[in-house]
Amino acid sequence: MNKCGRCKGDCDSDSDCAGNLKCFQRDDDTAIPGCNGNGATTYDYCYDPADFGPSSSPVLVPVPSITPSTPSTPRPSLQGSTTFTMPSTPTPTTTPVTPQEACYVCGEGNEVGNPGAVVWGMTCHELQLGGELGLLPDLPCFVYSTMATLHCGCRALAPIAPVAPISAAPVTPAPVTPAPVTPVTPVTSAPVGSAPNAERESSCRDFGNTFEVDNAVGSRDCGWLRENFDRFSYLCRFVDVAYECRTLCDTCSYFEPRTLT
Repeated sequence: MNKCGRCKGDCDSDSDCAGNLKCFQRDDDTAIPGCNGNGATTYDYCYDPADFGPSSSPVLVPVPSITPSTPSTPRPSLQGSTTFTMPSTPTPTTTPVTPQEACYVCGEGNEVGNPGAVVWGMTCHELQLGGELGLLPDLPCFVYSTMATLHCGCRALAPIAPVAPISAAPVTPAPVTPAPVTPVTPVTSAPVGSAPNAERESSCRDFGNTFEVDNAVGSRDCGWLRENFDRFSYLCRFVDVAYECRTLCDTCSYFEPRTLT
């Protein structure tokens, strides 16, 4: 597999670059360290971390050569200071930086993954904080971004999950369904006798079986019909009632055996 040389692309990871070259990841026309020219938009190019001098395409502005500080040089601090003094030789001219000139060394929405790593005598956390507050020395922001990319392990900020609102479940009232009213269906039969008669033949009597009145009243017998005869005398017109309550309904003559002549 052919690997990309210095200032060549498109690469997706360091493994796509030859030798000790690294893959410079970008989403726009950000300058690639050690390269000149624009290059293709959103393409990623291989670069040499040890070489910040101009070479071939695609970076627009050459990165200035910076001599890292020696361990004996005191480390600058953000506390009680409005500007940094670069621990390198020669020292660049330092000018106050306004908040509008803040430098997001890992890009907006990102943070350093190794806050304790040291870059130019300051930790990556101090580098990030100084950039956001506009307190870094007067160098192009992409220089600090390059160093943060190389040494600070830039990463995206973890998204904060929104808190879901608590809502009570709506209470749906149960519908009240009235019980259907079934109309009374009278038992149809041929009309027979109508009125009681106290004078009965000795063989004529009422039986103890029940008969169906309607769905509302249910099954009843002749004793019930006798007690409620004023209201339910019309039941004697039905065959089953007339047959069971012969004395009460005066229907004996309808059910007595007859001699054919």
